[in-house]
Amino acid sequence: MGESYAEIDVSAWRSVVDDAREVVRAAPSLESAMQAVCRVLGERFSDTTALVRGYALLDYDELEPAIAAFVTRAAEEGGRSLGADTPVLTLLGSWGSRPEWCDRRRSEGHVGIPLLSGDFVGGIPMVARLLVELGVELSWLDDVATGSARKLAGGLQRDVLRRRRATREGR
Repeated sequence: MGESYAEIDVSAWRSVVDDAREVVRAAPSLESAMQAVCRVLGERFSDTTALVRGYALLDYDELEPAIAAFVTRAAEEGGRSLGADTPVLTLLGSWGSRPEWCDRRRSEGHVGIPLLSGDFVGGIPMVARLLVELGVELSWLDDVATGSARKLAGGLQRDVLRRRRATREGR
């Protein structure tokens, strides 16, 4: 039986983080580490969480062939083209209440999301909602070609880390 992530105390969160660290240290690759972390979180919070996914931001030319083909089709269907350095939100781990949700390769629509523009990503409800919930407006994606998107994504990561640090320090 799982717990509710909203109701556990700090010591329980430390246990979750320790479990995640342990599986990451043992993982031979980023993909296996992400899958293991998704499993730890999914199992720990199974009562309140239906699906846990882990993504990494990769350049298009770093994608494995199956994901590159998926991303290419998605871009072409949206009337867009990709460059070697187009950032792609790439699914590396998945765990959920349905068996098919426990393997990223079985994802039907979210294995790779090219960050081409705010309108393009806005047409992918799960990803658009995630970004909005993180306080990120989709308009920042309109500067992908200039490299601003990566700077903004890095800034978002720094902001999240800064907020976590402030929370830990009781500010």
